[in-house]
Amino acid sequence: TLLDFYKPKPLDDEEREPKRLKPLKETESDAIPSTSGSNSQEQDLLSYDIGLAVDKKMLNDNERLKFLKETWKPDRNYVFPCQQEGKQVRKFCYGWFERFNWLSYSQYKSGAFCKMCVLFAPMGAGVGCQPLKTLVNQPLTKFKKALDMLHHHESSQYHKFSVQKSAGFSIV
Repeated sequence: TLLDFYKPKPLDDEEREPKRLKPLKETESDAIPSTSGSNSQEQDLLSYDIGLAVDKKMLNDNERLKFLKETWKPDRNYVFPCQQEGKQVRKFCYGWFERFNWLSYSQYKSGAFCKMCVLFAPMGAGVGCQPLKTLVNQPLTKFKKALDMLHHHESSQYHKFSVQKSAGFSIV
């Protein structure tokens, strides 16, 4: 193909690795970030990065509600990190947020998660109660068949259970 005649442009160090955030400590479970003081507003918003909820083993109801309502979402002009998949370079598509309202992107983990399943899914599902992985405990970072994976996840029983539980949780 025509692209074989051109060398790919090398990425700067900043483009290769996105900024990493520090995870919440277990002792800061009830701490709600402030929007004033020495912390910037951007850092306050990133404290509700869904990847931080994945790292915490147990979330209390206050934390779940905060993550449910105030989960960080990148702006439309956010530059998602590129992933090399074979000869192709792929990245997260912002339009997926409109198609899947439960989808959340983690800058901290550099991948996508199901917000509802991170907060409310059981420990395991399926035959033998297998541990949940992609979109729940691990980020979706391979985007070649991302739409198929997102549709498959949306139709899973544990996802439907998590959506129902989150709807009941936010009403109370």
